[in-house]
Amino acid sequence: VRRSFFAVPASLPPPPPGVLFLRGGSQGSQELNRLLPEALAALTEPPSIRVLHQAGPEHVESTRARYRELAPDSVDPRVVGFLEDPAAALADCHLVVARAGAVTLAELCAAGRGSVLVPLSLAGGHQATNAGRLERAGAARVLGESSDRTSALADLLPGLLDRKRLESMARAARTLAREDAGERIADNLEELAA
Repeated sequence: VRRSFFAVPASLPPPPPGVLFLRGGSQGSQELNRLLPEALAALTEPPSIRVLHQAGPEHVESTRARYRELAPDSVDPRVVGFLEDPAAALADCHLVVARAGAVTLAELCAAGRGSVLVPLSLAGGHQATNAGRLERAGAARVLGESSDRTSALADLLPGLLDRKRLESMARAARTLAREDAGERIADNLEELAA
């Protein structure tokens, strides 16, 4: 994990509005690109929030169109293909919606940001295992594979956008960060080689 993630301030940025960061990875995620606009449209009382949505280079226009079609007026979406500085995006956000790959979760923990995790079902189960660890620690909520993820996210968002809840999740995420992970792995490898 790059040092820039550990340098993200522990305190959340001041509201309002809250900032929701959808991190779809370098190629984006078609499921996540559909999921967030639909979940926001399903809210009976949509919050006033800004959305930074990393859609992947191939999906920017279709994702923007989905927000134009579905997003409530209180939602201010910014859709980008790729982020050069994801640590800066994490510093500016209150809550993250993302997949549950190991690198993504390590970066979320280093930055100390709470999340809603949507494990990739084709990942042999390891993303669900990763996500479960953060959920048990209080750093994340997980949208399971068998659920109607759109409804589940719409049900979760109002409670998660509470400032005290966000701060609690952020603290929990930071407790899982391991700044010395690289050194510890190298030490373990040296012991095994000896």
